[in-house]
Amino acid sequence: MKHKIAYLFILLIVVIISANSCRNKESGWNTNLLAPIATAELSIANLVSDSMLTTNSDNSLNLVYKNTIYGFDFSKSLIDIPDTGISKAFRLDSLKLPQQDFNVRFSLGQLCRQLIASGSAGSVFLGNTIISRNGGFMVYPALTGLTVPATNYDASLYFREIDLISGFMDGWIKNGFPVTIKNVHFQVRNQIGGEVVIDDIIDSIAARDSVFRVYNLSGQHVEGQFTFQLINFDTPGSYGVNAPVDTSDQFELDFRIFGFRASSATAVFPSIDVLASTEDVTQEIQGGAKLTYIEAEEGTLHIYIASSVQEGLTLTYTLEGAYDKMGRPLRVSSFVPPAPSTTTPSRIDRVFDLSGYSIDLTGKDHNTFNTYTQTINARVDSSGIERTITSSDSLTISYSLENIKPRLIKGYAGRDTLTIGPETSNFDFFKNILGGTIGLDDVKLSMSLENGIGVEGDLVIEQFTAKRNTSSVALAAPSVMNTRIRVNKANEFPFRTTQTNIALNKSNSNITRLFELLPDRLEYAMKVYVNPNGNDGTYQDFVNANSKLNVNLNMELPLSLVANNLTLKDTLDFNIGNSLADLESIKGGAINLIADNGYPLEANLDIIVYDEYGGVVDTLLKNYTISAAGLNSSCRVDASKKSYDKIVVSESRMDNLKRAYKAVVIAKFSTKSNQTACNSYLKIYSDYKLKLSLTADFRYNINAKF
Repeated sequence: MKHKIAYLFILLIVVIISANSCRNKESGWNTNLLAPIATAELSIANLVSDSMLTTNSDNSLNLVYKNTIYGFDFSKSLIDIPDTGISKAFRLDSLKLPQQDFNVRFSLGQLCRQLIASGSAGSVFLGNTIISRNGGFMVYPALTGLTVPATNYDASLYFREIDLISGFMDGWIKNGFPVTIKNVHFQVRNQIGGEVVIDDIIDSIAARDSVFRVYNLSGQHVEGQFTFQLINFDTPGSYGVNAPVDTSDQFELDFRIFGFRASSATAVFPSIDVLASTEDVTQEIQGGAKLTYIEAEEGTLHIYIASSVQEGLTLTYTLEGAYDKMGRPLRVSSFVPPAPSTTTPSRIDRVFDLSGYSIDLTGKDHNTFNTYTQTINARVDSSGIERTITSSDSLTISYSLENIKPRLIKGYAGRDTLTIGPETSNFDFFKNILGGTIGLDDVKLSMSLENGIGVEGDLVIEQFTAKRNTSSVALAAPSVMNTRIRVNKANEFPFRTTQTNIALNKSNSNITRLFELLPDRLEYAMKVYVNPNGNDGTYQDFVNANSKLNVNLNMELPLSLVANNLTLKDTLDFNIGNSLADLESIKGGAINLIADNGYPLEANLDIIVYDEYGGVVDTLLKNYTISAAGLNSSCRVDASKKSYDKIVVSESRMDNLKRAYKAVVIAKFSTKSNQTACNSYLKIYSDYKLKLSLTADFRYNINAKF
């Protein structure tokens, strides 16, 4: 504490002595003080950020630039899944009514008993003879007018009566007898109305043989109770030849009725499946893509049902081959209540989220593509009440897959040509160079194609042009430009992008000329030929949510150059006083410029001072030359070149400088002709810098009263 008091006391004496020695008639003191105003250090870092600089083993510098000049998102642009929907009215005429089977069995023994029962002496004798020869042989005589008693069948469990728009009965008529039968005449009749539904005569059926018949029931009125009757059949016998006798041999008729489409039906509808429809719905996808599988990032299933049927229905919709992340199938069940009346249908409208679902697109037989397989099952929930349903009653089902956004697709992505550009990409590598020109010893440029999709392609670069203001230089590279460059597909498991590199340098292109322009824009035009060789039949293409084709620009620029007025700029804080009192005390003086140039480049210097509003206050220096540092025998700078100058500032000029806020230093670098012995291109090293310092040598007027 004692030392501090002593120091302050000595300082006070010095100030008083100085003040008395400088007192003037205005009761003030004039003094000169030397103080720093601003410093600047211009290096290659003023050109680019530090991250763009690399240092070689000899400490020479490279400028390195890496950027993606173009990115193409295939997941959004290449595959567009269109909405898919079906609206279908399943009317009664297309409802699935169960197939009905019926048969007639008539044995040789039954025929014999029928002959015996007829009472005719000849028939009785023949019937007994056949029975007595059972297990043996005999010669069968010719017979005519044989018949079989009618057989009644009841299908009223399914319908009481039905008016058919269309329908069929088919089946086999089998002759199990040891002799040919002819003129087989049979009928199917409604039991109540008596209408003949089928009437047919079969000319001949050989022994142990059969025939197949199909009967069209279109336009028929069919009752649930009907009668089958074999009205007549004849036999020519065994033609005088012994034939085996087996009374269990049968004449058989096996029929089914199916495919009913009805205009009306009356029934106590049981709880039965009335609809089971499995349909493949195939899409056309732009570009000829043939997809076998997708995983949905998002999307919806929209189902709308309208039923005029006055019975309750349970409807189940299944998107076959669609599973969520837990492996659960996409199956939706809805109860459709009975229609309130014949004119008012019941309605169901539901939307289901498909996010996260994987969907197979190979169809129900798993041998196609772009195909959804959809199954609709409808079951009548019986009320036990007999109802009449007409063709105006319907079950209308509309379902659609909407806004499917895939996170992954597989299959064949199609054969397409994608046009890119002409487009312009900003190139800010030389943004801090205000002007001038440079000559570059070399530029190494690698255009890297990073392919993140599982699709092969060819890339053609049609244009690559460097631009600055109104000047431009187009890339000339015969081995690259307008040449198909193969881009290999990405790997799926594990996912890995592929890299295709296009190397350009001064030996295969005019790349140095492009960048000697100091461009601020790059203009390019390209074409991508997707699957140029077409479909190889493996369907192994894939595109996922991360699939992109990036065109990356990787540039390495060795700093070996020729400069001509290469212009750099730096902005400094500039303040000639620390307080308002300081500024008021300054009356004039000089500003000293101290330059320490470590570059083998001559610098032409401007220093312009601005106020806080951006207005020019003063130009301290204009076209001031700072000499280049000398080069040793290794063409390196051993010692920087120092220079000094004094800028006289009058009192009126000082009044302007008191408003100073910032100073802008503009340096124009040029190589000198006397340096060509080292090489026309000079290497720039990491320790090269241009240091500038501005110091104030001001005259102050200090007023004081004692």
